[in-house]
Amino acid sequence: MTPRRSASSWCFAGLMKSVLKSGDGKSPETAFVVISIDEEYSILRAQALLRVKQALVNHGGSAFDRIEAKKRDSDQLVTLYFNVDRPTAQLERMLQNKQ
Repeated sequence: MTPRRSASSWCFAGLMKSVLKSGDGKSPETAFVVISIDEEYSILRAQALLRVKQALVNHGGSAFDRIEAKKRDSDQLVTLYFNVDRPTAQLERMLQNKQ
């Protein structure tokens, strides 16, 4: 493993650990907190889940991605919640700066 690869793997592992420690993703109240939408898909891949449906929902003044996913090895559906306040705020700032 090259030093650059090692550093990026370490950074990725740290980000995933941080997201997984932020909640269990089973409800809006215990949602995973992400700083980018890419982190949602990384969590799905890490848990061997395939996205079936996704919706943006509001709850308690916060925005959440509700993702329904299927386990790769079965048809069992899982619903995960991701708090997307930070990426949403970043997008709003970018759009305001373009005006």
